[in-house]
Amino acid sequence: MRLKISSATAMCSMPRCMPSSTTCEGRDRRRKKGRRLGRRGLPRPLGAWLCGQGDVPAAFTRVSGDETRNDKNTNLVREKRFLQDRRHALRRTPQQGMPSLVQEPPSNEQEVCPMDVDFDTKNLTLRDYTTWKERADAARIAFVPFGGGPYYGYEVGVIDAMDELGIVPDALLPGCVGNFVGLFYLMALVEGGAPTAYIDQFSKVGLMREKDYRKAPIPPLFPMRVAAWMRGFASYYMSPQAYQDLFAPELFPDVVKSGMDYLLNPTERNLGIFTRNFSVWHPLIRFGLGGYYFAPIGPFGELYDPQNPEGWIAPAIQWGNVYNDKAPIYIMSLLEVGKPTVVQATNCINHPAFAPLDGRRLASGSNLPWLIAETNINGTWYRESAVRDVATLTPAALDSLPSLDVMICVQIMDSNDTGTLTLNNGNHNNYALQVTEMIATIGDDDIEQAKTHLVQQGRDVEWIVIEAQSDAEPFWTVENMERCRREGYEIAMAQFLASPKLRGRLKPRSRRNAPVSVPQPRHVSVLHQAHLDAGRGGA
Repeated sequence: MRLKISSATAMCSMPRCMPSSTTCEGRDRRRKKGRRLGRRGLPRPLGAWLCGQGDVPAAFTRVSGDETRNDKNTNLVREKRFLQDRRHALRRTPQQGMPSLVQEPPSNEQEVCPMDVDFDTKNLTLRDYTTWKERADAARIAFVPFGGGPYYGYEVGVIDAMDELGIVPDALLPGCVGNFVGLFYLMALVEGGAPTAYIDQFSKVGLMREKDYRKAPIPPLFPMRVAAWMRGFASYYMSPQAYQDLFAPELFPDVVKSGMDYLLNPTERNLGIFTRNFSVWHPLIRFGLGGYYFAPIGPFGELYDPQNPEGWIAPAIQWGNVYNDKAPIYIMSLLEVGKPTVVQATNCINHPAFAPLDGRRLASGSNLPWLIAETNINGTWYRESAVRDVATLTPAALDSLPSLDVMICVQIMDSNDTGTLTLNNGNHNNYALQVTEMIATIGDDDIEQAKTHLVQQGRDVEWIVIEAQSDAEPFWTVENMERCRREGYEIAMAQFLASPKLRGRLKPRSRRNAPVSVPQPRHVSVLHQAHLDAGRGGA
């Protein structure tokens, strides 16, 4: 069965299904009529009586035949009889705690209350839980594109390899940037066109040329929050806090001492000590550094635009494709700020445990602290889920797919930079290295924990893990994406052809002019190996 959304107003969190006369759209229209109208668009005494509360309004009492004492018109008798019939109908047909004015005839399409989503559901026929569960129960192959920002080209290369070998995943369990790659891939699968068509559009809009990126590494994917910075600095420098304690004469002796030490022994370390002491003491530098570090300017950029919920990303999400019955199961993770664990969202209209997927939830999975602002969903703030789970390999997601045979994981934030020294890097690469070290470790743990969970359930699942290689760069550039894409394709082809469970499912078709190059020795993550050694009690 498929459920059809009948309201054009989708951003509603009504917990129960209501008749069409009480949807958000109708309710908003009636509110404009003024306070004289009750909750159902009727005068308050009459509305209360219709709901079974209170006595019959005075206007409808003392009516006999065609006579009335409050007879502004002669139709009150018919109105009274009509309302009495409606009141009896209300008492006879309660639905989930709310009255229903009309008994709907049985139908294959069931009217439901608007979903808690940010896109227009009008004229969309969306997949219901029954259909979703049937497909989830039958899912055999899962594609798991991990988080990893500018390394997402590996995931595109894996999609190229899957398409060439006729592998079509039944489920997607992404994280961070993999949420976008997976959703664009899903949309293309439903349409039956080139599997990377939407991803290629995303890359064209969101990436830079390397010559430009090396001069100004600010990709168009992340609009800068300049207005928020201005408000933050203005708020700080207009407050008394900014002008308090600017003078610290007690620190001046340290400035003199460190200055003399540097003059007598001019080493780099002594220069650093003197510069620090001078900066902490000097009133103007204290004034500037206080604002730099403590003005409430917020993160660098943002993803989601609540003023344009369906156009904040290009290409726009085709929600009809996402919720189509033919679409693979899609499950992503959400992390509420302050919560220790993630929850899930999926492409199902009425899932009993998972939230419905929409633009807000999609964006929230890529809100890396400091870099991207958190996303507000119904008054609750959500941030980057990859700081807990780099992909959706949670027990809840795995348990909802009981027939999985193969997991194709693309661990793009693999610790390929573990041998890199920060001493040889600039701020850009050192920041990327900091994130890589953290997320790569979490991703390795996610895989090990998921494997353990499946083994404990007695499930035999083959794991194919494609990892980033050492020549990848943390650049949001066209050139880097293409490098990663070629490597991802080559690594995936080698592993797919060697897979015992995929071998019988392969339907090769030539889609590339160049033959597959000889695969290089498999890259082994230093951090991943360290985790395995630690789990065994040390190497």
